[in-house]
Amino acid sequence: MSLETVLFMGHMKVGSTSLQAHLATHVGALEKAGILYPATSPEGLAHNRALIAGERRGADLGRFGILAPHNALAYRMLVEGGHMQRLPGRFEGTPASEEIAALIERQIAETAPRTLLYCAEIFGRFGRHDPALVADLKARFTRGPVRWLCTLRRPDDYLISWHVHRLKIGDRTGRLASRAIRDYAGSIHLDYRRFLAPWIDTFGTEAMVLSDYAEVREAGGSVPAFLAASRLPIPPDLPSPPDRNLGLHRALAEIARRGNHALPPGPAKTLRKFLEETGPALDLPPSREIEMIGARRRRWLAREFAPVARWLDGLVDRPRFFQEIDRMTDTAPLPEMEAARAALAQLQTPGRLAACPETARPFLTGLRLPRLSLERLL
Repeated sequence: MSLETVLFMGHMKVGSTSLQAHLATHVGALEKAGILYPATSPEGLAHNRALIAGERRGADLGRFGILAPHNALAYRMLVEGGHMQRLPGRFEGTPASEEIAALIERQIAETAPRTLLYCAEIFGRFGRHDPALVADLKARFTRGPVRWLCTLRRPDDYLISWHVHRLKIGDRTGRLASRAIRDYAGSIHLDYRRFLAPWIDTFGTEAMVLSDYAEVREAGGSVPAFLAASRLPIPPDLPSPPDRNLGLHRALAEIARRGNHALPPGPAKTLRKFLEETGPALDLPPSREIEMIGARRRRWLAREFAPVARWLDGLVDRPRFFQEIDRMTDTAPLPEMEAARAALAQLQTPGRLAACPETARPFLTGLRLPRLSLERLL
């Protein structure tokens, strides 16, 4: 029986976690369909076997080596290549890549699948660190013909989401509406050529499926979009687990950013958790109505991305890859700082402050946000 590989490799912030949770939950249904979604650790393999045998009711999505086993593989390859000093804490204990390769071979021998399926947005970092990692992935972890899928977000939309994610994990960075956005020039977060080129060089474009995240949203999200694009015989009616990936509302992003700078890591983390959990109870505008880049920086972004946009257009059989690329310079109606001040006023009421952890409460109590003139946003 011939074996093929289907590989989803990102980009970041395109719903990969939801897709990984869906696949991890339904390893049994995938196996019945002839698809191996391989574990990358003995613990993950034991968990999958228990799930398939009916000894577990659902995937343990709190354990990241089970939720995202191929992220673990990607991180291990980056560490072994000298591009990271150590594994992220939630992936500690991931075996060496040689052990993972042997474990996957064992699973292939035991299940005789028709398709080997990988899903990891962290694979996308290979283009940033060492393009040779993509060739190494192909040589050691794929079998037969390879179809590879990638979803890209319009860069303004993507950078806002990535910026908020960085704040959520504790990064100390500037505001996108200031010069911080220029730090992305030349990186895989803005130069999608650098992100994609190693994959095109290794796997070619004939087996490439490139999707615009706007179309993924229209299709109902990352799971139904992947089912359609991959053409795999995965039952379409499998229930997805609830989304447990709490987001940080854009109106709270500047508060979190200032907390990351002002507080030690522990209290800053408790503040971020409080903001994530409290956000849904606040009277906040839709995140999409909050402007985090500003008109001036948006014009810079459009100019910087223009050559990349033309390159992407040449990869697809339609006039434009991003159908709404001209909207990159459109600003949302509500400036970020105005939204943040309104959110802070609600957080500084006695009841909200009482619910804030003690280690972060003095910071939140004393926080004042400046009023930025319209000219500074232009």
